[in-house]
Amino acid sequence: MFNGLLTKIRADDNPRLHRTPFMLIWIAAYGLAWIAVGVVGGLTDALLYDFYRGGYARSIIELACGLAFGGTLALIQGWILRRRYGFVPRFWRIGTILGMVIATGAFFFIIDYSYPDNFWLAGSAWVILFTVFQTAILFRVNRHAWYFIPLSILLVFISLTIDILNFPNSQNDFILIILMACSIKAFGTAIITMHLMANLREGIVPKRDNSSKAKNHPHQKMSSIAFVGLWTAGLAIGWGFYFLIMLIWYATVDGTNVADSTYTWIDSIMPWFAGAFMGAMSGLVVGVAQTWLMKQYSNTQIRYWGIVTVIGCSLAGIGLWEIIDSRRFEWSLIAWVSLPLLLQTILMWRMTRGGWVWGLAGITSAIIIHAVYTQFDLKLVYDGDIYVIVFGTVLSAIISGATFVLLQAQHRPPSNSSPKIG
Repeated sequence: MFNGLLTKIRADDNPRLHRTPFMLIWIAAYGLAWIAVGVVGGLTDALLYDFYRGGYARSIIELACGLAFGGTLALIQGWILRRRYGFVPRFWRIGTILGMVIATGAFFFIIDYSYPDNFWLAGSAWVILFTVFQTAILFRVNRHAWYFIPLSILLVFISLTIDILNFPNSQNDFILIILMACSIKAFGTAIITMHLMANLREGIVPKRDNSSKAKNHPHQKMSSIAFVGLWTAGLAIGWGFYFLIMLIWYATVDGTNVADSTYTWIDSIMPWFAGAFMGAMSGLVVGVAQTWLMKQYSNTQIRYWGIVTVIGCSLAGIGLWEIIDSRRFEWSLIAWVSLPLLLQTILMWRMTRGGWVWGLAGITSAIIIHAVYTQFDLKLVYDGDIYVIVFGTVLSAIISGATFVLLQAQHRPPSNSSPKIG
């Protein structure tokens, strides 16, 4: 069955979006959804803690988490489906959001009313309920949508195995279950979805989204809004990639003698290494994502962009790490949001007229975030500093993405031959 899936996927030669970036974006959507849950759920919890402590506070937090996860998946998955296939299955977005809200509610319900807390059962219910919704939506697209069900059963089996075996760091089994289950689900659903969408039932594609017409325009450009949105998401995924590595470390080897002695040795000779590593891991993902997005949007290729991005993010990470230790938090924010853009300005200046504006975008981001931190009482909410870092990161990404759009607009000749999508 698996070989048949891959054969049909390869046979779907779609010039609009190759299967590799489709899969990577699909998988990244799950990571970005978890980041959205962390930010939205944490901020909701902090606001409710300060302003509202009523009996419905827990339900509001659960609803916010479900909406954040489902909304992120619906937005990104809907976009790449339209980008590759020219249409989005009917009820996909609303079904994804509703399914995730119900699945999240079931997860917390089982946790609240089971003793002791049965995370395995709650996680299984979360996976299965969400899968049922997406299976029902795609069933009218392709009768093989039931492939999602065996995948969910596999996830439940793997989760139960981890729970029973008790790995060396057994107290972290729940983190391992979450990481492995979401990784397998993201990869598996990406392959199955490509198979289903490559073999549509006759008459299922809306006339306004006829994919045969779309494939006649293999070089359709990405819209400016989609570009800025994905540019921002790429920066968030860069952070998520670093935290994923840290979670794997924490769930597997953290606390062992080898890990502790290695960390102590590195910290003694290179105290800046932790910050540089944090920035480099983030910059690696950001550099790759930005290079692909620039090519998709305006067919722009800038040599050494990825390398310079990694170096800039590494320097920013060192600044962030060192200055946090010295309790000068506002300067760490300025370093984090401005250093990568200032270093990238060298390449942007060589590439296009007015490239100096790129550096101005970094300075503008730094000024705004400094003003926000110093002028507003961020201690109003618990752990307000964390949300300032998130705000600064998103603000820097939006400003830099919009700046690239403006720089390309002054060089792009007017044309009606390349319609934009998504």
